[in-house]
Amino acid sequence: MIIVYYGKDINLQADIQEAMCTLNIPYLEIGDDCLHVKLKDIQQSSSNLYGTHALFMYFIEEEYETVKKLSSLLDFSVPRKAMQNENNKNWTLLALMEEIEQEVEYFQVREYLYTLIQKADVKRMETDEEYARLMAASYGLIEQEEASIDLLKFAIECIEKKAPQ
Repeated sequence: MIIVYYGKDINLQADIQEAMCTLNIPYLEIGDDCLHVKLKDIQQSSSNLYGTHALFMYFIEEEYETVKKLSSLLDFSVPRKAMQNENNKNWTLLALMEEIEQEVEYFQVREYLYTLIQKADVKRMETDEEYARLMAASYGLIEQEEASIDLLKFAIECIEKKAPQ
């Protein structure tokens, strides 16, 4: 079973429904009326599927292979998704969506910092010691799995301030 919240991405409904039918996966479609309902208590589809948040999928007792197959059938990415576990099934839909949104933002910030590091001016690093230290420290942050989002954002800000002179 998959719970699908389309939210602002209601235009993706037909593609998702087609993929679910192709894989013969049972699913519920929900909207904002379920935001404050515990995930374990969502039992039926909503009548109004429009919502205020981005597309979100919640996989209940689905195998990872099913998730991969579904992803391969869709022509778009679904970064906001979660698998049911003992902890999150007692969360409200909104609480889990907010947690996932923080994770999505964190990985987007990490990816952006990594992109900035990849574009570093190697010749400048040879002549500008401060720039070289900044790039080395920023790379060190990328290597740390526990680096806070604030620290990553600070590194981005520093790199952007030291942009090509």
